Amino acid sequence: MMNFFLQEAIEKRKSVRTYLEKPLDSADRDKINCFIDFLTCEPHPFSAKVRIRLFDVDKDINAKDLGTYGVIKGARSYLGVAVNDVPDAMEAVGYVFEKLVLYAQSLGLGTCWLGGTFNRSEFAKAMELSGDEFFPIASPIGYPAPKNHTVDKIMRKAIKADTRKSFDELFFEGSFDSPLIKEAAGEYLYPLEMTRLAPSAKNAQPWRILHDASDFHFYEKKTIPSSNHDIQRLDIGIAVCHFELAAKEKGLSVKITEQAAPHIDAKGLIYVMSCITE
Repeated sequence: MMNFFLQEAIEKRKSVRTYLEKPLDSADRDKINCFIDFLTCEPHPFSAKVRIRLFDVDKDINAKDLGTYGVIKGARSYLGVAVNDVPDAMEAVGYVFEKLVLYAQSLGLGTCWLGGTFNRSEFAKAMELSGDEFFPIASPIGYPAPKNHTVDKIMRKAIKADTRKSFDELFFEGSFDSPLIKEAAGEYLYPLEMTRLAPSAKNAQPWRILHDASDFHFYEKKTIPSSNHDIQRLDIGIAVCHFELAAKEKGLSVKITEQAAPHIDAKGLIYVMSCITE
């Protein structure tokens, strides 16, 4: 089902906050719903169960109650995500939902991860949450407008949305004192580069990856205070998604797992999970 050119989707995808005021056509709607069904059935490496739903404005959700505070303009459809409240919930949401975001990009559709600038209770009500679920994020989905509105431009500039950290700031070899150089990455250069381009809240890129022997270990660098549902763990899930998809696209056999962290000085970083090469 992941039959699109990954690098093109990753490189072209950006947060879209200004949309043409038109609903999704029936063909695109069917494709998105079919992909949601695929994601629902596809196994993933987390215990959390992620549920996604496509909403229409004024049919499923009242436009005046969306609470997007002028950040999103023109969107007539939204994606909502629910997940059961378990320790790896946020990582699972990032991992699963990013696949849908990239697929939407391959169809020419715009999206924008929303973690705070929307009325969470209105979306949660429309999602009909079960007792152990919560509603972490939503996203508009639709046809990007030719020009961004002023708020969009200001936000992109404020978070430096079009820049990314350098390769040697994110990836390390053997210890966190030794940056991994591109020439030493070998066949994993492409997965690492696709991970470097992954989106994150406020473009903070809170993941750090340690290459140890044949494995890649994902760590979190805290840039915001901890909370019950750590938004940066969502970013880690997105990064893991990019790494795994890119590795598999190149025919590399990898397995995502949580195991004992390597016995090294983590320099204050928090171990999250590992990608084991097979």
